[in-house]
Amino acid sequence: MATSGDGEEEGRTKHLTPKAYEQYLGEVDKYSQALATLSRENDRLISILLSSEASHEEKASSAAQLEETTNKYMNLSDCYIKPSDDIDYLKRKNTLDSQRELISHQLIRSVNMHKTETAMNYSLSKLKPHEPTQAFIQTGQVKRWKNSLPLN
Repeated sequence: MATSGDGEEEGRTKHLTPKAYEQYLGEVDKYSQALATLSRENDRLISILLSSEASHEEKASSAAQLEETTNKYMNLSDCYIKPSDDIDYLKRKNTLDSQRELISHQLIRSVNMHKTETAMNYSLSKLKPHEPTQAFIQTGQVKRWKNSLPLN
């Protein structure tokens, strides 16, 4: 029998009992709602970053918050789809529904990450280096900027 790199059997789809299917739907709903909430928060923060009416401080604050909510989204998404011990909910279920949900979620995740990365790159190009966001600090760009100041 063929197996994937993480030890899962390929080609064998499970069938859930009605009770197990009900539990599965409850878990999917729980993950989906939490991920949708984080995605909406990211959208709100992105709209602030791209707003011509927002102040520089609001944009810098929104960029830092966007990084935080994006990290939360990615961590929860990873628990939902990626194999690791007993956390990979969708891959572990291996039903036709979970396979469809996995594909659907991966597409949604990809769109959300592209949207977030594009907004962050745009906003970072517009923010002044002397008022960095947390993302700016973590990339080490602040350190290079400070080191490039002339010494008096």
